[in-house]
Parts: sequence; structure tokens; C-alpha cells
Amino acid sequence: MSNHPRAPFQDKVVFISGAASGIGKATALAYAQQGAKLALLDINEYALVSLEESLDCEVLSFAGDIADEAFILSVFETIQAQWRCIDIAFNNVGFGVMASVTDCTAEQWDQVQNINLKGTWLCLREQLKLMHAQGFGNIINNASVLGLSAAKGADAPYCAAKHGVVGLTKMAALESAEYGVRVNCICPASVDTPMLATMPDDMKAHLAKLQPIGRVARCEEIVSSVLWLSSEQASYITGVALPLDGGTLAGINIV
Repeated sequence: MSNHPRAPFQDKVVFISGAASGIGKATALAYAQQGAKLALLDINEYALVSLEESLDCEVLSFAGDIADEAFILSVFETIQAQWRCIDIAFNNVGFGVMASVTDCTAEQWDQVQNINLKGTWLCLREQLKLMHAQGFGNIINNASVLGLSAAKGADAPYCAAKHGVVGLTKMAALESAEYGVRVNCICPASVDTPMLATMPDDMKAHLAKLQPIGRVARCEEIVSSVLWLSSEQASYITGVALPLDGGTLAGINIV
């Protein structure tokens, strides 16, 4: 018999959307290191295959449109057939167009809502059906600091969609508590991801200055919060929208 301690997420089935890059990829790597089995979804098939090849754990990967209901139904049917359950889900998709309320086109609006809100809801709906039946589970949705507050010059349709994710999280938590299922969301401000790295230096400096802590978040700081919320250490927490914002929402900037 081994004397090594069992990894916290050993053999747990973990679903992650937006898994092929940024926060999703870092979270997948972290759960894999803890012995989890991973179901990974992303629109970028090439990046998804590359990630799967780098992982030393059981993996199911799905490349497709998160707002396509038929596709999402097939994803969760496959997961259930393979592993019979889902222990943890991290609904992590995010997409923006940097449009104002008045400049946003109907096409842009629909695209942002479909990916951020409809896609999250489709996955959440199927996760809850399975988790309610099995009597356990943890779900973390990735909202945004823009799901808790607006900001002048920010992406208006994205802000609206992420507010929707926060509301969806709270409703799901209330509907799921009696089944032993917890539902929370994280609300990050700017995070040091490959997307941020492509921005001009002056924009990166501006984003860092917006955080009272004086810098953007490191990806691993977001990942550690996801793992904590999905662990037994957070067993009494549900319906929470957790700011991961370096103090951004603590007050207003008057100077």
C-alpha cells in the first residue's frame, strides 16, 4: 500500500471550456497534475489537440461551437457515457468585440451573448442535470470584474453578458443547493495571458495602473482560486461571485 498522500483531485472528472489557452489551459494543467480526468472544450481544434498531447492523464477533447445546442448535448452525452459523472466544471469561455452600447451592431451583440452567456448556460444546464441526478458536484463560472460593475470605455455587450453570467450563477446555486451541488463564479480583472501579451506596452501599463495592487493578475493566481472553490475547503460556499481584481472594486478613483 502506498504511503504517498492522495492528490486532492485524483480521479475526479473535470470539465473545462475555453480550455486551449490562457486561464483554461493553465487550469487544465493544474487539475491534470492533481490526478484528474479531463473533458476539454474549445473552438480551436489545433490548440486543443496540442494541449491534449501534453497532458499525462485521461482526456476527452471536443472542438466546436459552444453556442451550438446539438454539439453541447453530444459533448455531455459522451462524457456521461465515458465516466458516468462530472465532479467539477469550469465554464471559462470569454469573447469580446470592444463596442459601446450605441456602436454595437446586432451581429456583434448576438455573437458576444451567444458565446459568453448562451454557451455558459448550455453547458451549465447539462452539468446541472447530471449533477442533480448524481447528488454532488461543483461548478465555477468565469464571469469578469465587468460582471459586477461597468467601466467607462469597456466592452458594453461583454459587460452585459458577464452580468448575465453572475445572475445565472446565483440562480443555479439556489436551484442546486438541495442536491448537494455548489455553483460559484470568479470575476477576474486583467490577467497576464497570451491575449494580454499581444497588446501594446502602453495599454498593458494602463491596465496594470487600473489595479490598486499595481499589476495585473498572474494566471496561476486565478487558477488557484478555481481549484480552491472546487475543493472541500470551500464546501460551505455557493452562489458567490468572487472578485479577483487586485482591489479594483474596493473604491472609486478620484485622482
